[in-house]
Amino acid sequence: MLIEHGADINAPISDVDKTGGQTILFDYARYANFDKVYWLLERGAKPIAYLQFDPPAPKMTLYQAINSIYWYPVDIEKGEIDWQRKCQIWLLQHGYPRPPMPENYRELRQKFGYPTDEKDIPLPELPASAPQGKSMRQRAQTRHNRSGR
Repeated sequence: MLIEHGADINAPISDVDKTGGQTILFDYARYANFDKVYWLLERGAKPIAYLQFDPPAPKMTLYQAINSIYWYPVDIEKGEIDWQRKCQIWLLQHGYPRPPMPENYRELRQKFGYPTDEKDIPLPELPASAPQGKSMRQRAQTRHNRSGR
């Protein structure tokens, strides 16, 4: 409701000093609430979190929401896979390819009896009319060019 009334969808939801300033998207993605993640993505939430840790966090932290969307082992019988797939399609359409599986997700998937080999986990089919967005590299180059560096 706050977002519908103009709240910053990418604002930190907690104490920056303790959590690095994680966003609501990051929080929902790490708990596999993909219906909410999709809603946020559709309204402009950024899937890459620029957390503000001191010292800086490892690079994988920047992509934690993306890693969750692609690799979190969801309960297929509860229909959670449908929302996860919608989020994956959204990422693919907006130029966020599937990253390599982080070890923590490999271990989690193994613990729950899910496939752990990336080749055994297919990506969703993109609709034929789906627009393709800029890649992460293209977006970074655009930001770099705008900054005049």
